[in-house]
Amino acid sequence: MSVSRVWLQSFNEPDVMYWLQNEPLFGAQAVMLDGNYTFGGLRPQLTRLAAAGVKYVAPPIGQLIASNPNGTGLVPSGYAAAAIAVGMKVITWTVERNYECWPAEASTRATPPCKGMNELELIDALYKMGVVGVFSDWPATTTFYASCMIAKREYAQPETAALGPRPAWLVNNLAPSPLKTTLSSCLADASFVPKPHDFSIGHRGACLQYPEHTAESYQAAIEQGAGIVECDMAVTKDGEIVCRHDQCDLHTSTNILATPLAAKCSIPFQAANATHDARVSCCTSDLTLAEFKTLCGRMDSAKARATSAADYISMANTAPFRTDLFSDAHDGPTVCPTLVTHKESIAMINAAGRKFTPELKTYYPWPGSLTYDQVRQKVRAAGAREPRPCLSSCF
Repeated sequence: MSVSRVWLQSFNEPDVMYWLQNEPLFGAQAVMLDGNYTFGGLRPQLTRLAAAGVKYVAPPIGQLIASNPNGTGLVPSGYAAAAIAVGMKVITWTVERNYECWPAEASTRATPPCKGMNELELIDALYKMGVVGVFSDWPATTTFYASCMIAKREYAQPETAALGPRPAWLVNNLAPSPLKTTLSSCLADASFVPKPHDFSIGHRGACLQYPEHTAESYQAAIEQGAGIVECDMAVTKDGEIVCRHDQCDLHTSTNILATPLAAKCSIPFQAANATHDARVSCCTSDLTLAEFKTLCGRMDSAKARATSAADYISMANTAPFRTDLFSDAHDGPTVCPTLVTHKESIAMINAAGRKFTPELKTYYPWPGSLTYDQVRQKVRAAGAREPRPCLSSCF
């Protein structure tokens, strides 16, 4: 794996600074995730980060837009322009989630301004702001946009992408506009070939269709043309790095509560009662790697008022914008989506010729565990190889 194909990312600024100072080849493309809404507009943090060598910043969509006094459309907040002005590049997340589309200065509004907005319109607005990559839970959408609107850019890849029917459905539901005309012309052009593109980033794989951070989710993102695929990283009890969104989310994103390993959870399941919701916490650090690998992925969901573990993890709790068709027993044989290690994700993504954006969550060492710096080093070592020049533009 060449370092030119890796974008390490973290919400924790010391992680980014560690990679810049101690792993400069990898750190050169480290991404500062902005989840605290603190770097907006022309604030000095962006200048400080750029001066320290940070080249990429990734706020949620809501940080990139401002409230529109006219009540229609999206207005750039100035964040992207400010980041670009100090030499940084901007990526963002995720076009399928309306709750991440709140303007930072108007979070008490009743309706997010992106609610009901066609995803292709939102992607187009972001691209026109100068955003160079978009995390997507259904990467076919961002791949289609990139293939049609920015395919001449150097970082399109030679393979083809299987988009399925969703992009055409979104185009058909656009109001008449120049954007719809252009996108429709791509759909109607027999010579149009959708290709993987670095603008399209598989967010936890393709997590609207397959359980997040499973081999099946990564494969779907690859097939849908995500040029870059994300592995969020957590650490097992025996110090191995695996792909999970949070250190303690096994109770909502795997079948652990239906297995004997539930007895090892930090907080075993407690039923909801008159005074509190259901309580449970199952952490990757509660299990060895061998134990972790026996679990099955499931759509991240839970029922706060559950009175039993089975009720807590019932498929009935899955959000309506997701599907359990590929994630559990569903009118047929039980499906067990495959949990993967960081190394396994690298091997899979690398075999497909795609790029990587591993995200290190804030790590809290426990007695006898790896130190924070050891984890940071392990992230880099998992796929390290002698670097080679970037053969296509890296964003």
